[in-house]
Amino acid sequence: MWAAQLLTVARCAQGFSTGGEYARAVTYVIEHAPAQQRARWGSAIPTATLFAFAMSVLLTEVFPTKVRYTASAVTYNLSYAIFGGTAPFVATWLIDATGLPYAPAIYLSVIAIGSFCAALLLPET
Repeated sequence: MWAAQLLTVARCAQGFSTGGEYARAVTYVIEHAPAQQRARWGSAIPTATLFAFAMSVLLTEVFPTKVRYTASAVTYNLSYAIFGGTAPFVATWLIDATGLPYAPAIYLSVIAIGSFCAALLLPET
C-alpha cells in the first residue's frame, strides 16, 4: 500500500519539476546556439513537445479500447528503452563515420519523415 502512495507522490513531484526543466532546456539550447540561429534552435523544443502530444493521441487511437493503456505503455517504454538508450552511441557513431557534426540531425529528420509517412498510412478509427 505504501508503494502505491509513494509512487503517486514521486510522479507528482516529477510533474511539478517539468516546468523548471523545460525552461532550463530552452535556455540551454538558446545559449549554445549560433548567434544568427538562436530563434530556430530555441523553437525546436516547443516543436518536439507538439509532436509528443500528437504521438500520445496517435497511440490512443491505434489500439482497441480493451488493451489501449497497456499497449500504448508497452509501445512507448519499449521504444524509449531501445532508441533512447542507444541514441548517444548512434549519434557518436554517425559523427565519427561521416565526419559531419550535424549527421545525427539528418538521421533524426529521415526517421521523422518515415514516421510521418507511416502515420499517414494508419487506418482511421
